[in-house]
Amino acid sequence: MAGYPHNPQQFLGATGYREQEASHRALARLSQPSLAMDSAYEMGHIRKLQAQHMRMQEKTFTNWINNVFQHDRVSAAEQLADGTHLLRLLELISGEVLPPPSRGRLRVHFLENCSRALAFLRAKVPIPLIGPENIVDGDQTLILGLIWVIILRFQISHISLDRVSLLSAKEALLLWCRWKTACYANVNITDFSHSWSDGLGFSALIHAHRPDLLDYGSLHPERPLHNLNVAFRVAEQELGIAQLLDPEDVATLQPDERSIMTYVSLYYHHFSHLHQGQTGTTGEGCPLLFLPFPTALRLLSSSWD
Repeated sequence: MAGYPHNPQQFLGATGYREQEASHRALARLSQPSLAMDSAYEMGHIRKLQAQHMRMQEKTFTNWINNVFQHDRVSAAEQLADGTHLLRLLELISGEVLPPPSRGRLRVHFLENCSRALAFLRAKVPIPLIGPENIVDGDQTLILGLIWVIILRFQISHISLDRVSLLSAKEALLLWCRWKTACYANVNITDFSHSWSDGLGFSALIHAHRPDLLDYGSLHPERPLHNLNVAFRVAEQELGIAQLLDPEDVATLQPDERSIMTYVSLYYHHFSHLHQGQTGTTGEGCPLLFLPFPTALRLLSSSWD
């Protein structure tokens, strides 16, 4: 969209910077002998959290790929190895026609297909570190990173709000969520992690557009699994929004940010394609929804935690 600086590398750079800062803090703690035992516990917790996020990403990204394919069942790390599914995924998500893949079953054919896919992507967005051999060999960490780049570039980077400039796609999506849920009790969306753990954020997004589909007043923050089950069931069965996550993945202290962003972006694309009359949104009881978006944006930004 015009006015929006499409630069997924900007977001990736910011994420990398935060991760680097967290690593520096952990190393600083390890350098203090008096904190050695606490630091060992902390590093163990970090490793456990990283493994949990990796599992959540694999599930989410696999479900996202299969939602794009509609029928085929493809594993994010395993069945992309020959490059044919990867090339097909890029065709479907980009709307462009790519050269047909090699159908040979030798490693050289797999490398050729993966090289074509990476060349297509590198013409659109920087992709450091990963090579075709990493995909063929099933390097889970690098493959998940590659899929995240694809999701960012083709599903999230185009998100913007009324041509508001100077917002990254992540910021635009977060502000859209805050705008739509601002007047809902017990909802305070400040990130794409713990703000969604109790399920009320998803429920509020649905109710803001289709209040006929669920009774928001019957939901309580003390029942996160129930809330998430209700929201995910309604989203999939009534709205056709694929369930990329399981409630148990989200009802944690710190669910994976990339997985939540991927799933929430499906809500954005679904509701943003509907006309006002189709959503049932009236703004009743929520003055913020009647304000011009620039005014609402200033109010939301000023109240940011």
